Amino acid sequence: MTVVTTPVLSRSDVIDSLDPDVLRSDLRRAFEAYSQNREIPARRVGSELPTAGSAMVLVSGLAAGIPAYSVKVHAKFPEASPSIRGLVLLFDAEDGALLSTMDSTYLTAARTGMTGALATDVLARDDATTMAVVGAGTQGEFGLRHLARSRSLEGVSVYDASLERAVAFAERMTNELGVSVDVHETVQEAVADRRIVLTATWSDEPFLDASVLRLGTHVTALGSDGPGKRELSADLIEHAWFVCDDRELVRESGAIANADLDGGAIDAELGAVVVRERPGRTTDEEITVFAPVGLAFQDLVVHGRSIAQHGKRTGKRPSTSSGED
Repeated sequence: MTVVTTPVLSRSDVIDSLDPDVLRSDLRRAFEAYSQNREIPARRVGSELPTAGSAMVLVSGLAAGIPAYSVKVHAKFPEASPSIRGLVLLFDAEDGALLSTMDSTYLTAARTGMTGALATDVLARDDATTMAVVGAGTQGEFGLRHLARSRSLEGVSVYDASLERAVAFAERMTNELGVSVDVHETVQEAVADRRIVLTATWSDEPFLDASVLRLGTHVTALGSDGPGKRELSADLIEHAWFVCDDRELVRESGAIANADLDGGAIDAELGAVVVRERPGRTTDEEITVFAPVGLAFQDLVVHGRSIAQHGKRTGKRPSTSSGED
């Protein structure tokens, strides 16, 4: 009898295996392919829990050139730390054998931050160097960190419902990035005169509308990714050039659904903008918005790349079978 073990990548394994610059290129190609050739759409299945949390499954993560698919199972508990945690499972596309499992906490934050940076690169003005972060949690931190890798930032402001958390965020990110991060006591003060705005909150009430934004601002709204979650006013969505990651999913449970709007408010998908099938920014004065829900193939791309890098470092590669033979 042969026992075949399945590699399990911990949070530290994931951190050690990720190369953000390589992964951003991988994600860019995956978004291009998803908008151009979508034979099997990504799906999200969510459920409320009797406690103050929810469960979510993202299926099936598919990407050209990767002979595997992913399934992510994770939980969202806004008051917990971390607030999002779970596992990503990688399966062989030929026979369904489990290839590996990976902690999803760091992976989710990293791939979402990289995607936000990609969207900002194609939608923000070329001269946009000032940024506001609304929500000083993990996703706000990763969003800022990954954007700073691709764009020179001259000043950052931050707002959070917890002043203590905002101050800690500002100190931490100033030291890490070498960019001054200033704390503000209101959303309006934080976003005033900023060219880039990143929102990453658990809000169920819209707090951002066009009237508080400078003309030409780009907004990446990461907290509008599930039922009942609202960061953006309907007015802002309707008046901005609105880009999402998946038209159908954002109409079912994203920013469009939560603002009671229809698909006519969607101007483009990110993949279509990346390949220039659809325009991104059309004028310097236009307000642009990217509000994703998060797609399974993002998890596959990061998981697959992490497995490959982990194998190079350790000499261990996932088997194509699992269990007992």
